Amino acid sequence: MKHRLFFALDFTQDFKEQVFEIGYQALSSTGIRSIPAENLHITLKFLGDTEEKLIPELVSRASFLSELCDLPMKFTRLDLFFRNHIPSVFLLRGESNEAVEGTPLAEGNSTVGSTSSDESNTKVESTSTTGIDPAVGTALATDKESANDITTARGSKLRRIVSKLDEICSEYGFAKEKRAYLPHITFARIKRHPGAEFITKIKQHPPLDIQTEVESVVLFKSELTERGPIYTILHQFRSQK
Repeated sequence: MKHRLFFALDFTQDFKEQVFEIGYQALSSTGIRSIPAENLHITLKFLGDTEEKLIPELVSRASFLSELCDLPMKFTRLDLFFRNHIPSVFLLRGESNEAVEGTPLAEGNSTVGSTSSDESNTKVESTSTTGIDPAVGTALATDKESANDITTARGSKLRRIVSKLDEICSEYGFAKEKRAYLPHITFARIKRHPGAEFITKIKQHPPLDIQTEVESVVLFKSELTERGPIYTILHQFRSQK
């Protein structure tokens, strides 16, 4: 039997409700449905369909993910990914506090990409993701501005561990990520044009200064339903302190 899996950073419910409100208010005039507060997270690695028999070994090999528990995080801006110049994902950009924040994405001068079982082989332009998983929201940056972000943060603990996880998963046949990791919380997946006013609103939104710590790292199972994905915790990696 196969399960649709991903590794993610998880946060306290209080924090998730705090940032959910920011996203909800921004979407209030669009009619776009927000991802529920309890489902907010930062994806580390989307695996997709995974044989059940592999799960115990993956969990064992990924035990080092507990090092990310209590990691300080900072969230500084709202952002959008675009597909064919139309917004496809509304998100909150984040980074571990040890890294330096850069400039936001701008439509038309960047490409962001990753792979998923649902949108593989899908070509995405502008600031969109190539094959963003529609229920998870993994994103990887290759645009010049985000690349500057990543260059300054290349030695961060978060990115080192994500790279290690990617390497281990590749040993089990999961595709290695080809682009640099861009951590974010997905607020909504946009299925219709939200209007120019919303795009301008997000681009001109003042900088944020939201700080928290990672509560745990989780291996989630994702079940897609008509009402949205249902996430089930298969394993929690907790602080060893």
